[in-house]
Amino acid sequence: MLDPNVLDSLPDALVALYAQAEQDILADMARRLAQYDYWIPAAEHQRQKLREMNVTQQEIIKQLSQLTGKSKDEIKQLMQQACDDALETDREYYRQHGTDVPTALSQEMKNILNAGYTSTGKLFKNLTKTTASAGQTQFVHALDRAWLEVQSGAFDYSTAIRSAVKELSRQGLHAVQYPSGRSDTLEVAVRRSVVTGINQTAAQMQLQLADELDSDLVETTAHAGARPSHVVWQGQVFSLSGKNPKYLDFRSATGYGTGAGLCGWNCRHSFFPYFEGAGHAYTSDQLRSYEDKSISYNGKMYTEYEASQMQRHNERQIRRWKREYAAMEAAGLDTTEAAVKLRSWRERQRDFLEQTGLKVQSARQETVGFGRSQARKAGTTAKKQADMIENFSQKMREKGYTVKGFDRYYGDQETLSHMLSAFERMATVYPQVAEGLTIAYSYSKNSDTVGWYNPKTKTIGYNKQTIGNWNYHCEEYEKLVKEGWFPRGTTPDGAFYHEFGHAYAYANNMTGYKKKIDKVLKDMGYGYVNVQQRENALTKELSQYSTVDTIPICQEVIAESFSEWYTSNKPREFCTTFMKEVGAI
Repeated sequence: MLDPNVLDSLPDALVALYAQAEQDILADMARRLAQYDYWIPAAEHQRQKLREMNVTQQEIIKQLSQLTGKSKDEIKQLMQQACDDALETDREYYRQHGTDVPTALSQEMKNILNAGYTSTGKLFKNLTKTTASAGQTQFVHALDRAWLEVQSGAFDYSTAIRSAVKELSRQGLHAVQYPSGRSDTLEVAVRRSVVTGINQTAAQMQLQLADELDSDLVETTAHAGARPSHVVWQGQVFSLSGKNPKYLDFRSATGYGTGAGLCGWNCRHSFFPYFEGAGHAYTSDQLRSYEDKSISYNGKMYTEYEASQMQRHNERQIRRWKREYAAMEAAGLDTTEAAVKLRSWRERQRDFLEQTGLKVQSARQETVGFGRSQARKAGTTAKKQADMIENFSQKMREKGYTVKGFDRYYGDQETLSHMLSAFERMATVYPQVAEGLTIAYSYSKNSDTVGWYNPKTKTIGYNKQTIGNWNYHCEEYEKLVKEGWFPRGTTPDGAFYHEFGHAYAYANNMTGYKKKIDKVLKDMGYGYVNVQQRENALTKELSQYSTVDTIPICQEVIAESFSEWYTSNKPREFCTTFMKEVGAI
């Protein structure tokens, strides 16, 4: 028999070779995305894109072709080893039942083995072609998206490139594209090709041996963690001919010969000869134990199959963030998020393995090419980020705030420094408002939103999509100040004081803003104003954003006044008078 656990580990070395090629190819894509001229007009972009497509295809073919010889030799060696081991085990079994098995392979056996080499070798040769095509398509989609985002002004250059590189890293290099739209990564395709190729070749040799020895019965192997559709027939005896009334037909019962059945896609089950009256390789209790929810994790019980799927998920995430770290580094972009995520998933996997008692499978979570130097740098970056966040959170708590979501902050230190400075200042001036106020870091449904205030939960929130890159925030804020959207003379720190202004208003149960606004405008010489006159006056004396409709009415006026009072070197008359009118100064 071919041991399921042995079969599971056979592809690891070959998968590692292709994983290194995948990382190198993605890094090359990231470098070229970073070096592309995104300001060229559409016609030139189309011409340049064609050149980049050709370079991408040639690079993939070059990288994978270098592995062709290695993969052929490796496949031949693995297949020979697996088939020899399986047949040697079965020879001993046959001898125990008085049947002599020849030690040398028959010509039919050799033909099956050679056919297995050839068939699996063709799969790998075809992978080079399909990966070149699919990878080229991935790169072009990423390039087009980044070009459109920069051209339209939706995102600045750095954000567009970062987004494109992140998406490529998340997907991994596609090797097979199905008509349904589903794709398999190169790593998945390689592992499946090796496991399936070896197992199917070994199965053909088992059938040939059974034919040579005139054996009609076979018993399937069994293992914990089998997919549910395979559990129903694992560890059972079947009739190859289907004519034995005591046993089910081998092919119809197990699905042998189909992709989803025995020895099909990624299946680790095999089968071996069985003699009537002999004991079974697996007891009923043992087979039942494979299906028991015997593994505990975080207070819940799981079957070994369920636990193995959770372990595979953790391993995929570790590889995914290693790919992103390497790609971001190649593109000259900030690696902080990838480093922090990598550390987080490693810790999660370590905890999972400690709780469940499952064994670490290093080869499945390694990315060859991600060496010790990168691992050290990633670890250092992650620790630095964690220390920075803890320092920020501690100081915020000391001022009476509650902080949420910042454990997933991957932005720069400058943003946190400005945020901390603003909220420390507010806690000093308005301690009763700051006490119990929550400052949260999360996503907003509106990707353009910077911040918001939720009076029900007393929470000031900041959007992960817009807050975290201080230089970018400054550029966007200053642009809006010039357009009159935000108060004249204010700084990007206004985003923090603005939201605190909302908190101040709700904390003081303030109503009647319209009357206070009208009183200030009247004292400034505007006289009695109607709706349009009030809006025009606020646009001129404060900001266009202060005129946005809110419920209750005029909420943005106090928020914009806070922004101007605390960040402008020369707060204007309306801001100063209104802040006094509402008792804020």
